[in-house]
Amino acid sequence: MNPTQRSDLQNLKLLSTFHYVVAGITAAFSLVFLGHVGVGLAFILLPPEVLATSSDSPLPTWFGWAFLIPGLIVVLTGLTLTSCLAISGRLLAKHRGYRFSFTVACAACLATPFGTTLGVLTIIALSKPAVKALYGLRT
Repeated sequence: MNPTQRSDLQNLKLLSTFHYVVAGITAAFSLVFLGHVGVGLAFILLPPEVLATSSDSPLPTWFGWAFLIPGLIVVLTGLTLTSCLAISGRLLAKHRGYRFSFTVACAACLATPFGTTLGVLTIIALSKPAVKALYGLRT
């Protein structure tokens, strides 16, 4: 094995590890929005008398939905990206799923700053002809 191949294998192993790290960070940031989901559910499910103070009029139900729906979207999107990053990390370690890992790397670029850094480095690594050969692809 020449030094270039050894370097490419080490880079893929390192990228695999970083995929797991960024997946954990993405999950943590996504789950913060469960607070929005909880507030939205509280405004929807609790009686208006419980939420209103003596001088306030009750808030409309749409106010709860305005918290719930965006919160759910962020949580579900974040957990989907988390799952894809973890799967991609495993596939990178096994040198399988080239297209999946490349697609996840592109999607990770939207999750600044860690996802962007990881995505760009993964795209660069996967674009090398020697790495494509590891995956059994023609260059």
